[in-house]
Amino acid sequence: MNDFMIQRQLQFIPVCDETISRMILKATGQHIKEKQRIIEGNDSEVYDIKLNNDEHIILKVHRFGDVSYDQEAWAINECRKHGVPVPQVLLVGKELINNEMRDIMILEKVKGRSFRKVIDGENISKNDVAQVLEQAGTILKRIHSVKVNGYWRLNHDNQWDFDSWTDYMKSTIRDRIEDKQCLFDVGLNEGDFNFIMKCHVLYMNNYECHQPVLCHGDYTHEHWFVDESLNITGIIDFGDMQGGPVTTDFAIFQMNESKSDVNSLIRGYNGINDSAINECFSQELDLHTLIISIGYLIYFTKQNNTEDIKQTLDSLKKVIDDLKKQYL
Repeated sequence: MNDFMIQRQLQFIPVCDETISRMILKATGQHIKEKQRIIEGNDSEVYDIKLNNDEHIILKVHRFGDVSYDQEAWAINECRKHGVPVPQVLLVGKELINNEMRDIMILEKVKGRSFRKVIDGENISKNDVAQVLEQAGTILKRIHSVKVNGYWRLNHDNQWDFDSWTDYMKSTIRDRIEDKQCLFDVGLNEGDFNFIMKCHVLYMNNYECHQPVLCHGDYTHEHWFVDESLNITGIIDFGDMQGGPVTTDFAIFQMNESKSDVNSLIRGYNGINDSAINECFSQELDLHTLIISIGYLIYFTKQNNTEDIKQTLDSLKKVIDDLKKQYL
């Protein structure tokens, strides 16, 4: 977690103990033995709560982001129906916190540790990493087995932002044109921009998604929990969930986890005995990675989040270079 996100978390006025106790009692019928704030994540104020019966649960208070906890809980529950290891949602509601109504969600705590902490803190082999990625790929296929009726965000009226692939992509292209100056501000030039727009149109026309699926939206090491044997125990944080093509989660992974081999994730997804990655999918994934990277870069630029701007820009330049070798 970078300094920008830490400072963002620390600007919250913490929820008072009385309010937390009342919410926990309502959700579980238990009193609190211990409470620890978790300074992680982007959009929520998070607490690890130990109950009187020694069980642990997680309390989340919504601070930023455009996915409500009702929508996140829907995604979690749909995934559970399809065999995805996700935490049980105990309560979703609204509470008056510091004179503002806030979404709150209480969930069971997934056992194990974040795979990000395992990788950062231990010297594990490439083979062990690949095995976890293959497990994650198998689970991702279950997430994608949840079919949805539209693209991007699910609104409060249970309608998706876009009904058709063309409308979804044309809106994305319009957004890129409007934010052109943001890309120039971080060092891209007119030639880069023209190539980026060419890739958007190529992706829209050549890789139409006929059946959108539920996408996690941030399917990275941080959100996979593993036990001591590196078996995945749970997938957490559907706060960026969206409707879209299956490449969405692979592209986000490829952008954020540059040191990990996306092919291992794909092998688990396709099945170890059917692990061939055809050239068509590889091109589709590279194009989608570029499109998503541009979206993140613009978002971080508007936040003035310099650390993530640099990381995303470095990743984007590599994708652009790879695509230029294919299309120029």
